[in-house]
Amino acid sequence: MGNNRRGIFPLIATIIFTISSLRLFEGVIKRELKGAEKDLYEEHLSLFNRNKELEEEIKKKELEKNLLSLQREMSQRKEPYLTIKRQEKVAQLKMEDKTLHEMRFSIKGRRAIAGEILLPMGVLKVQKKMENPTFYLPDWIFELKGKEIPKDTLDRKINDAFGKFIISLGGDICLSGKVREEIPEEVLDLIYLEFEKEDIERIFHTLKENSSVFFF
Repeated sequence: MGNNRRGIFPLIATIIFTISSLRLFEGVIKRELKGAEKDLYEEHLSLFNRNKELEEEIKKKELEKNLLSLQREMSQRKEPYLTIKRQEKVAQLKMEDKTLHEMRFSIKGRRAIAGEILLPMGVLKVQKKMENPTFYLPDWIFELKGKEIPKDTLDRKINDAFGKFIISLGGDICLSGKVREEIPEEVLDLIYLEFEKEDIERIFHTLKENSSVFFF
């Protein structure tokens, strides 16, 4: 009986040691797997970021290429044209490579308030020129102010709504004078590049229909 007990204890110890070793081995394997998973994730993240950097670099090169192409085309123009520097918000009336007049502008419209404005890069054409533009206030403006909605359209009409001159370029973009204070930006669906009175007048009388406006 005593011999049997003495034989069982080493067996139990061996089993306990084996179980402990297996658990230790399992823990090591899990740590190694977690480490490998982390390394794989970091490698994937690094490749993803590198890919984004390459895409941005390609876009930058394309932008530079397009800009050079635009500048080359502008320098060959024999008639007046307008350039729009989107980031600086600076416009220049030019003839060939000579600057006739430089001016600044601001951007007005519902999308400008929402921060959704993204002026295009490229060339637009003057589609239409209008003098003394008018604007009709919508019903909700009167409702918002707690006023009765006018039955006569003349009571909602605003003369010289965008200054004395407005130029449509298509693509929801217009060049205009100062937008009247009575017109909330929330009602302006188009994008208005707003110039000082003298500047928009100069642009209006210099550019013709189908004249080029370069955005870069």
